[in-house]
Amino acid sequence: MSDTRQTSGCGTDVVEGDGQVHVTSITARRRQRPAERSPPSLTAAGECHDGVMNGAAWYPLLKHLHVALVALSGTLFALRGAGVLACARWPMDKGVRTASVVIDTLLLSSGVTLWTMLRLDPLRDAWLGVKVLLLLVYIVLGSLALKRARTPALRAAFFVAAIVVFATMVGIAFTHDPLGFWRVS
Repeated sequence: MSDTRQTSGCGTDVVEGDGQVHVTSITARRRQRPAERSPPSLTAAGECHDGVMNGAAWYPLLKHLHVALVALSGTLFALRGAGVLACARWPMDKGVRTASVVIDTLLLSSGVTLWTMLRLDPLRDAWLGVKVLLLLVYIVLGSLALKRARTPALRAAFFVAAIVVFATMVGIAFTHDPLGFWRVS
């Protein structure tokens, strides 16, 4: 039976054939010599031969979790920022702040786990390095937008800047290009 190769829109190769499913990062495959390009094999149920779940079987679930957490984190930040600009008190309530910290911690954890699974390195993979740097910028801008800036005008400026940085990180994640959606073709 011949293998069929699909490239998903999320930067992975999915190779199916002979009842085996292989999931590998396109970036990782490019770094390997042809003789090393043997992806981990899974049964159709996503198990290794010893019955233990292989990391590649977890990849789709973890990626979807990461994307959902990005959407949740960005939405919560946008709502909190709008609330702060409207002088509402709820954005700084303990429960809302705790929810934000939990979501962002899970988001960072899932991201680091994906780096490890796909053997990515922010120092080698420029798009990921830029995304990590922008994450630090986003954290600082978000803190200024929500509580540290002294005037409402400054809070609004930092809020808009944080949203632009967030959108840029999403663009970089989609394109795997350090410029993300800003690249002019």
